Amino acid sequence: MKMSLLTLFPYDDNHELNSCKQKLRVLNTIKFYYQSILNAIESFLSKKTYNFDAQVSENLCQIRALQLIMFYDEYSEHIKQLTEFQVTTIKKHRVCDDFITLCENFLSRKVKDVHSIVSQPVKLNEFIEVADLNIPLSEMAAFLLHAYILSRYKLVGQYHISSGINYPKLCEELKISSKTYAKKIAHTLQRSLSKLSLELVLELAAKDNSQYLLQQTLNHLKLSDEVGRAMLPCYEATKVILDKLLYERKAIKVVAHRIAQTETDKVSFILESSLNKMDFSIPVEDRETLTEEPIAMFIGVVRYNSNTLESQKNYIKRFLTVGFRQVILFNMAQHDQYAGLVDSKKKSNPYLDAMPEVQELEIKKHMSSLEMAYLRDRYLSGCVSCAKKSPYLFLLTHAQVENPSHADEPLADCTDGARLVPTL
Repeated sequence: MKMSLLTLFPYDDNHELNSCKQKLRVLNTIKFYYQSILNAIESFLSKKTYNFDAQVSENLCQIRALQLIMFYDEYSEHIKQLTEFQVTTIKKHRVCDDFITLCENFLSRKVKDVHSIVSQPVKLNEFIEVADLNIPLSEMAAFLLHAYILSRYKLVGQYHISSGINYPKLCEELKISSKTYAKKIAHTLQRSLSKLSLELVLELAAKDNSQYLLQQTLNHLKLSDEVGRAMLPCYEATKVILDKLLYERKAIKVVAHRIAQTETDKVSFILESSLNKMDFSIPVEDRETLTEEPIAMFIGVVRYNSNTLESQKNYIKRFLTVGFRQVILFNMAQHDQYAGLVDSKKKSNPYLDAMPEVQELEIKKHMSSLEMAYLRDRYLSGCVSCAKKSPYLFLLTHAQVENPSHADEPLADCTDGARLVPTL
């Protein structure tokens, strides 16, 4: 998926810019992207992982968590590339500032004779190319830019639940009054980040030859929602993500916000992977044994009908009896598989429409077995209290990446442009 700044505009390449005001809006948008690139690079190099917790609204925040961890696995290799990218962006930033000044002076009639791309109608792609303002984006640069912006301007509710985009703040920093344009920018970023996320899951499935049937099945299950976000069933995508974390021997962190009638608390525990058990099942008692590398964090809610909470020790034992992997898959099975879709049948059973389109018998059989596992876990999610109506074990609300050195970072500081919105 080739990307550049030009692909981040909510118009096609041939969109006509007829007025200097339109060009000024394009320039301010480019300047906004430049500044976001610089901020994103600084955040990545400083391991401020909370700045990449993007709001995309397709139930797959765990993909972004995995993607970020994979980039940090090659952190030292990325430093030079990102430093060079910083230098290029700063140079382009200065050129953009000059064009903005030129447009502002032309609009205020301080100058009359200006370059034709400022005074005459021109297509969007020609304007950006002639001004030499476009920047090609590598896979990593594209991910960091998208994730940073969609994290910075998200609205955050209780238990890290995202509840939308802060459009007034986005308008302010784009230097526009049109909320419609800000929405178009945000939706464009959400669509392209969802495509990057989908490509990652398909790529991971394709790397393992034994996963051929899964890869082909996922290709039949992928689709786009009504606003163009690319999506996979969250149950199947999450299995790929958990397997990747497991085989890479990553540790994970579970954060459970427990709520009883008269008291609440927060239980946090870290688990190491066990290939023998094919799960994250080894509690880490001493945090000092872990490296200071970013770690995947799964956040959830536990509700009790009683007045008091059970002991933290008993709760962790109860959680591990079911097993981390199964708890997460129960959660993935119990809610809509495609967020944003109107079709309720596809949301509740994504295999129904896809199955008749499959011609290969092996793939059809594999999809049928996946459907049976999904329906089983969907039923059992309520039995083991991982469903919204009975979250007595663990109701997953969010997945993101935590840097252990920033573990105590308050939620309100996660994004400068965010505000807290109660949701539960």
